[in-house]
Amino acid sequence: MVSSDRFRLVVVILCCSSLTNGHSERGHSPKIQPSANQLILQKDDQLNLVCRGHGPVHWTLGDHRRSISSEGVKVEQCDSKHPHPHCSRLTVTYLSASDTGKYSCIYSKDGSDHITSTYVYVKDPEQPFVEPHYKTPHLLGVYSHETSLVIPCRTSSPDAAVKLLGLPALSAPIVDKVVWKPEVGFRIPCGPCTAYSMFICYTNINGTEFRSQYIPHGQSSVLTNVKITPERSVRVLVGDTLILNCTGETTYNGRINFTWDFPRRKENLHHSDQTQRQPC
Repeated sequence: MVSSDRFRLVVVILCCSSLTNGHSERGHSPKIQPSANQLILQKDDQLNLVCRGHGPVHWTLGDHRRSISSEGVKVEQCDSKHPHPHCSRLTVTYLSASDTGKYSCIYSKDGSDHITSTYVYVKDPEQPFVEPHYKTPHLLGVYSHETSLVIPCRTSSPDAAVKLLGLPALSAPIVDKVVWKPEVGFRIPCGPCTAYSMFICYTNINGTEFRSQYIPHGQSSVLTNVKITPERSVRVLVGDTLILNCTGETTYNGRINFTWDFPRRKENLHHSDQTQRQPC
């Protein structure tokens, strides 16, 4: 009877300890204000976000082309409050549709990042697509093993009505499985996606049609017969030029990115890389 009571006591202690640890982990995440999952602003508006955390925090912006040091972006310390002793205020002025995206506040501890994000829409009737590709289609890399493809025509407004056109036309079974999210774009099931020559996202704003175009481009993950020549050890004198060749084979439409590593690479200012493509 005594041993049974002890067993129940141990179980209760372990359960409570587990719950406490889980609560502690969640407590490390920084807090963003306003706390809404998404914000909807207008072109030329100003974005103001405040983040509080247990330690120093830093920001990532919705537009990957902008940084904290970009013009119109300002980060400053603000008054801290218990239980979050660190506070940072992000201000972005003269917003454009390109600023639409996920804004994240990040706090790092013990090698782990604790991230809190909010998604910001910047509505602009003259730019319904965040990253428009009107005249020059954007290349979409497609690997043969992938089962889905994202056409990233995300929009600056959450309520934009966007349609997807495929060339050749999407079949009825494919259309039934297409998923649209304004913060992502279209996701379609993908077998032989390269059978399509182009995808076009289009929407109509106040009687004006806007398009964003994409071309799927087959890519290969196959890499064989990689070797360096000369294959055996090479002896050179000080001041001589060392020439090594690295070759490999891939499939049609494949691209090989060669990266060299050698002693004192960062110190050696007298090396050059030359890449040539040769058909098999």
